[in-house]
Amino acid sequence: MAASIRSALARLRRGDSPLIAPLFEELCRDAEYLWRDRVFTPLVTLRFFLLQILHGNTAINHLRQLCGIDFSGSSYCAARRRLPLRSLQALLKKLVDAADPCVRSLARSTTRIYLVDGSNFSTSDTLR
Repeated sequence: MAASIRSALARLRRGDSPLIAPLFEELCRDAEYLWRDRVFTPLVTLRFFLLQILHGNTAINHLRQLCGIDFSGSSYCAARRRLPLRSLQALLKKLVDAADPCVRSLARSTTRIYLVDGSNFSTSDTLR
């Protein structure tokens, strides 16, 4: 499991997203979102956003180091704000629908599957 997460992070850093790229751009066009071909295209913004999340909501300064691209934090935040929520929701739905047959076939097997969501988990920052 850890190896697959590491390989996914490496693909995100390199910008390898041959399946998601055309799909996400099409979803952005469907949402009538217009963008200029600059540093923060919708796909690059999504890629950086995913990297930021997968690295534990890392700071933007660390994100710049991860990506190897120099950009200002305000331009990244503005690009994230411009992403249409409808496109992000549609992308998530399509990815879930694509994964559904795999999950269903695993559910029919004798293997136990545990789904864990740690997105709301937090700990105190001081030791007592």
